[in-house]
Amino acid sequence: MKIKLSLAVCDGTDESDAQPLLTLELDSQPSIETLGLSLANGKVALTQLQARIVTRQVELMSARQRQCPACGLDRPLKDYHDVHYKSLFDRVAVRVPRWQRCACSVRAEIAGRRRWISAELEYVPSHLAATIPYARSSELLELLLPVADLAAAAWTEPSAAGTMVRLST
Repeated sequence: MKIKLSLAVCDGTDESDAQPLLTLELDSQPSIETLGLSLANGKVALTQLQARIVTRQVELMSARQRQCPACGLDRPLKDYHDVHYKSLFDRVAVRVPRWQRCACSVRAEIAGRRRWISAELEYVPSHLAATIPYARSSELLELLLPVADLAAAAWTEPSAAGTMVRLST
């Protein structure tokens, strides 16, 4: 049996056409033990869903940031850069536009460095590591969630001295 999942995004102004998300092959004559999605199928579905949702949300966020907050005019595009958003449902690579400073601005807009990490990815591993050994909590999360490499996702932002600090495993 084939299950085809599609995703249609409604951002409040208009609705997009349903885009194919993924196709799952399931047993057409399942036993009680194999009903529904397997853990592996669930991980794949969550990973694909997260990638599409994050990509669309970044597009909407970028469109809102194009407008100059002072005069309301659209700022010209400077370039694009790739970021890797990290969450419990895997990493998502997205292209993010950078906008030129508007001519009406008196001083340069200094945007703080964004952390492209979900709140859940920061909370859940640290909460588990506080209650059980970190290595066990990492194994548990990798078993249940589609995080490819939790240890690699555990990098922190640069410290005040400018060096990278890695959480111990």
